[in-house]
Amino acid sequence: MDNPDRIVRVKFSRTGAGAYPVASSIFVLGSVLGLFVGPAQAAGRSMMARLAPSGLETEAFGLYELSGKATIFAGPLVLGFTTWMFQSQRAGMSTILLFFVAGMFVLLPLRGPVRSNG
Repeated sequence: MDNPDRIVRVKFSRTGAGAYPVASSIFVLGSVLGLFVGPAQAAGRSMMARLAPSGLETEAFGLYELSGKATIFAGPLVLGFTTWMFQSQRAGMSTILLFFVAGMFVLLPLRGPVRSNG
């Protein structure tokens, strides 16, 4: 009988990134996405630091983290439920748009602190 490690390596080598153009595209698009996700997260934290009232920074960042945890839980739950309810992955994926729109309406009334020139 062959060594199991060798069999796994052969299977992975046949499905490597260079084997199929789609797989290569996923790695390229994932890398491009990674260029934008990091700066967006940093910008969110920077905005949180500017908007937090003086003396309440810890509470503000705690709420920021809690909202992130809630979204991590709620997003896949709503997506999965909608996909199951309508038997359509398109309907499920459309819930992502709902989260973006809800986030936009939450952020619209926020104004940063007024800075003096000088």
